[in-house]
Amino acid sequence: VVKHLSSDVHRLAHELHPAKLDQLGLVAAARGFCRELAATHEIAITFESKETLRELPKEVALCLYRITQEALQNVIKHSGATSAQVELGVDANNLQLRVTDDGQGFDSSAMPVNGALGIVSMRERVRMVQGELTIHSRPGAGAQIEVRVPIATRASGAER
Repeated sequence: VVKHLSSDVHRLAHELHPAKLDQLGLVAAARGFCRELAATHEIAITFESKETLRELPKEVALCLYRITQEALQNVIKHSGATSAQVELGVDANNLQLRVTDDGQGFDSSAMPVNGALGIVSMRERVRMVQGELTIHSRPGAGAQIEVRVPIATRASGAER
């Protein structure tokens, strides 16, 4: 019982703010999460990091990490996918996160405005960092979630 309770407390603490995120940064924490999830589920998950910001504000790093978690959990629970890809990078004006799967997809144009709780949560997280969330999917064609967070006033430096 004590071991089970200790495990639950550890999991809850990790869910509030993962230590890996502070200690290793967004790229390493997200890569590690992808590896852990792929090892415990029957899905191949690849992680690719193009040039990203080294010193992200904590709220931006946490937002992108949580969206990675939520998106991949949705892939596992709902998509029937055999593979997923997570890409993190920077263009001239935005930090970008893209999560793509080869699952059954859904009609994203028919998605209710309020959507499912996971999507509502993702939209709210992105709104809080002045970013935007786009969801592309159609039946039989997998899904893609893309997040863009402006970097004009964000931290500088690059991390690979």
